[in-house]
Amino acid sequence: MQPVHADREDIGIIALEAESLLQAGKLDEALAMAGEVVRADIDRPEGFLLLGEVHLARMEHHEAAGAFERAVRKVDAEKPLRDESIETLATALSGRTKALMLTAQWDAAGACLRRLRQLAPGDQGLSQLLAEVELLGGRPQAAMALLHPEAGDSAAALLRGVVALMLEDREGAVQALRRAFLLDPALRTHLAACDDADEDAQAAAIDACLGAQLIERLDALFEDIPETLEFMVELAQLPEVEAEVRLIRELDGTAQCAQARTDLLDAQRLAATTQLLLRGSGLAGA
Repeated sequence: MQPVHADREDIGIIALEAESLLQAGKLDEALAMAGEVVRADIDRPEGFLLLGEVHLARMEHHEAAGAFERAVRKVDAEKPLRDESIETLATALSGRTKALMLTAQWDAAGACLRRLRQLAPGDQGLSQLLAEVELLGGRPQAAMALLHPEAGDSAAALLRGVVALMLEDREGAVQALRRAFLLDPALRTHLAACDDADEDAQAAAIDACLGAQLIERLDALFEDIPETLEFMVELAQLPEVEAEVRLIRELDGTAQCAQARTDLLDAQRLAATTQLLLRGSGLAGA
């Protein structure tokens, strides 16, 4: 395909029309219009970004991954890389990651996420997502290394607890799961209300705790470790955990709440009480 260098204003109008069609759900027309954008200026990444988004909407995940990859290559070909191109690169890598995850290409998705982390090294959300990818790729040890023991996000703490269980580190699982309960007291309520005999209730409890997007990706792993939910339910119902969560609820909205939460999340205190909790709840195992 020979590059066609159309007027930039005309290309912008075509791109806007394609985006409008995409938002309106007119995917066939959007696909055709996105193709026009690509043909109008094949040397730039923007058209491929748009094409990737349309393919995602059409659930053509392999095609989407290919379009986003071409966008990445276009940005990488720039010498030197312009500041505005960094955002384009991040968008392309994000789209490609999503498409690769939807096709279970965990190694390739992990490579994209590592590049994204180079662009935003302090983004804990990227670290958590990479941990999920490592876990789904069969590398729980690598996943654990990406999850900080003092996570400030309940989903990250829950994920760390699940990974710890998979690694047969029950003490680590207790610490991580208790941290999740304290960061989001509603999680304990979801789990405590779960009926162990009701599979629908189990699925609903996990979904409420981990979020629909996360559980959709990790569903196969939960099928392989059905005891995970039972462990989480038992831990959520421990009197010690219930008392801590009740304290957070009672203080919620007051000046003391932040300090109480900090005290309860103290890593040394969690470590010191883990064995007591395990023994008292019968979760310690043989």
